[in-house]
Order: sequence, then C-alpha cells, then structure tokens
Amino acid sequence: MDRPIARYAHNGVTSIAYQVFGTGEIDLLFAMGPASHLDLQWDHPLPARFLGRLGRFARVVMFDRRGMGLSDPVDRPPTYEQQVEDAVAVLDAARMRRVALLASSEAGHMAEMLAATHPARVTSLVLISPVARAAKEIRREAVAQILDLIANEWGAGKTLSIWGSHLVGDSEFAAWWGRLERAAASPGMAGRYAELVTNANTADVLGAIRAPTLVVHRRGDPVVPEAQSREVSELIPGARLVVLDGEGTFPYMSDPGPLLDEVEEFLTGHRGTGVPDTVLASVLFTDIVGSTDIAQRLGDTGWRELLEAHDDAIHRQVRRFGGWTVKDLGDGFMVSFDGPARALACARACADAARSVGVTIRAGIHTGECIRRDDDLGGVAIHVAARISALAAGGEVLCSSTVKDLVIGSGMHFDDRGQHELKGVAGGAWRLYALSDTRDARDT
Repeated sequence: MDRPIARYAHNGVTSIAYQVFGTGEIDLLFAMGPASHLDLQWDHPLPARFLGRLGRFARVVMFDRRGMGLSDPVDRPPTYEQQVEDAVAVLDAARMRRVALLASSEAGHMAEMLAATHPARVTSLVLISPVARAAKEIRREAVAQILDLIANEWGAGKTLSIWGSHLVGDSEFAAWWGRLERAAASPGMAGRYAELVTNANTADVLGAIRAPTLVVHRRGDPVVPEAQSREVSELIPGARLVVLDGEGTFPYMSDPGPLLDEVEEFLTGHRGTGVPDTVLASVLFTDIVGSTDIAQRLGDTGWRELLEAHDDAIHRQVRRFGGWTVKDLGDGFMVSFDGPARALACARACADAARSVGVTIRAGIHTGECIRRDDDLGGVAIHVAARISALAAGGEVLCSSTVKDLVIGSGMHFDDRGQHELKGVAGGAWRLYALSDTRDARDT
C-alpha cells in the first residue's frame, strides 16, 4: 500500500492532520492511543502491516490529536470533548458521513464519547483493551512507571519497557520507537497527555451508547486488566466481549491476525478470505560467510556479541534504503524492497557495514511476484533469491538477469557470472550477475 498523504482539517483556528487510506467497503475512523505520528507509523513493518490489513476491508481515516504528531502544537492537551470535535472536523473534511469507530487503549475514551454524543455519525464501535475509570485507579504501579519515564526519559524509547516489553530486545523496533516518541510529542506535552489519561473517567457515558459494540481484550496488555475491559462491555448496552492472546499496549505489537479477524467480521459480516496478496518485490537474502567456524572460534559470548553488532549494522542499512525485514535467519536476513535498485544499493551497503564489524557476508537478489500473507512472503521468487544467495562468493552481491535488466540506466555495473542451475527451481539454467565495485558518481 502506498503511504497516504497527510492533509489538514480545521476546528476553528486549530489544524488537525489526518490521512485516508484503504479500498474497503466501509468507512472507518481508527484512533490509536496513547501516542501517534501519522507519517512515522508507516516507517516500521509492524504498524504498516496492521494498517494495511485495515485498508483491505475499510476506507480508513486516522488523525493526530492536537498537540501530537503533525497536528498543531497547543499549550495543553485537548479535553475528550475537544477531541470529539476534532474527530467530527476530520470526518467532515474526509467526507465521511457515517463511520465505524475503532479505538485502542485510552483513545477509547474519545471514541466512546463520539458514539454517545453523535449517534447519527456512528454505525458501530470496536474498543481494544479499553477502560471506563481513571487509569490511576487500575494499575497504579504501571501508571507510576509510565509517568516517571515520560518525565525523565521521554525520547529515548524507554516507555517500550512498559507498553511493549517483549519488543525491547528488537533493536530495530526499539530505535523506531524512540523516533516515534520524539516525533509524537515534546516531553512536556507527553506528560500533560499522561496526566489527562490517568484521570479520565467515561463510565457514566457508556450507558448512552446505542451503536453495536465489540470489546476486544488482549490478555497480555501490560496496563489494562481484563476486568476493566469486561466492565466496559457490561456498561455498554448489548456490547460483546472477546478475549484474545497478545502482548503490548499498541494493537500492532502482537500478531494482528486474530484481532483483525474479529474486527473485520464484526464490522463487515465476514472474515477475511485468507486469499493472499500478490506483489512484485525485490527480495534480498544475506548470510555470514563461515558463521559456524566463527562461532566455534569465538565461543557463545563472543559469537553473540559479534552477531548483535552484525544485526545492528544490517538493520541500519535496511532502514536507510527503505527495506522491510521479512525474516531473521539467524546469521542473515530476508529483506523485501519495492524496487531492485534499492535492493542492490542496500546489499552493497550491508556488505560494507558487515566488514566494518569484522564479518563477511554474501547476498543474493531476485525480483519477481511474491505471495504476501500478513508478515511473510512466499512464492517461487523467494526460492530463487535464496538459491542465488547461496551461490554468491564472500563479499559478493549476486543477482538474477531480471534484476540487472530492471536497473538499466541506474549507473550500476555488473560482471557476468554465467549460467547456473538453481536447486529446486524449474525452468532450466539462470544467468547470474555480480554487482561490480565500479560505481558512478550518482551511485556513491
């Protein structure tokens, strides 16, 4: 899915940034709590894939609340009443007359008030791990930790230890999380938003909601106990509660499939068919040359430290060139790109980066149709890229003739490596090419 363009709705003199994306059959307002930045949410595969799945069955509108992300800065966070007004302004700007509402975490307070006060605009409501009462009354210890981290560590990504502790060891996600914190709000605004959230109480509003409502609770939510989501479902007339496995405060922090299956069925009357998307992708495989010998020589501790340095070096280059890390293969990676030139440039940069930490990698690239299912890719093109990588020499970036032909005019040069049979791949011999060290000025 192409990254949507941020536009602006206006509530008086305040500008509210919003995006519209998706081609589904219903209109959907998605409110993500407790922090957001519209553009950055597309920069990491986890939130991007979550949003992409929403866009398959809905035309989705999202907005950054005032004081957050791309919306106007303000002196103090908006009340939930003001947030409802901003949401209505966004719906008007997006020309959405009636919508389904989907809200996670504390954004549920705004969604609940919108459903109760503007019933003509809301067809249905889905709340993910919501609370009715003030957060400070629920899990005091977790709330106190969050407030302390916001006050003293905001911008360093440390809140991940509370909102998604299972992802702390993922260096790529942790780095992105720090950027999200810094872009979403200043430390002062983040603190004031946190104070608003910890004191929010919409229990008295819930009985006025008449829209069909689904409450979904994830057992591993680090802040909201199941009892609180259950209370919300009991206070909203006719609401249904579904409890699922999953970790993290944000809905994309765990496998989104089961959650979005429930959401899609509730909102549209049917679950996704499971028919995979077919996309044209340039797939890069990398691995460390001689990894077994290196591991035996260094021992467990030394190998782990070297592998962490290698992984960080590769992740930096993948982010730099806009790739999507599909799989961690232990001593290498499978990465997807939307263009072969970026895949080649990234592979060369990865080889250079790997040398800087003391290892040599090989890389293979092929461009072809891939079957995409949520967070994975499959198909013949994947097998071709993997086989090409296995044939590459140490430090070499090897690619198919398809890749070479697609980057004509890019300034990249290649050395013919002849024809090769690719094990398990039908169609005869494949002509392969190695990316040359010769570089045009525009390629450096």
